Amino acid sequence: GISGDVYAQDILADDICIGADASYTLDAFKVGAGLWMKTESKAMEVSGNVEYASDKFTAKASAAYGMDLDTENKAYVYATASVESDAIINGATLSLEYGKDSDSNNMNFLSNNASRPQNFGAVTAKCTIAF
Repeated sequence: GISGDVYAQDILADDICIGADASYTLDAFKVGAGLWMKTESKAMEVSGNVEYASDKFTAKASAAYGMDLDTENKAYVYATASVESDAIINGATLSLEYGKDSDSNNMNFLSNNASRPQNFGAVTAKCTIAF
């Protein structure tokens, strides 16, 4: 089925973030898209994501493009991907993720944004064991 949200964040501040997102689920697949924009700073981001969930694993991928609407050279692009499984080792969840590194909240494949420097992110492998 289709689901979605429309939201406003920081409504008491001068720079209100207004956004919307929607997703469509069909069997094991979920596809989504989103858009947000800030009223004062004129920043915006468009994103898309896909998820596949089976009995053995869940895989996710997403990508986003954002920019300052007043200054084109402040654009950024990034992508993330992950796979997770609790079916390989009994009592453990294994995951492999490509995304932001531990020192930064931002990823950016482009090199022309002084306020968001180029950062290709990191790969993180994790094993969580339940006792």
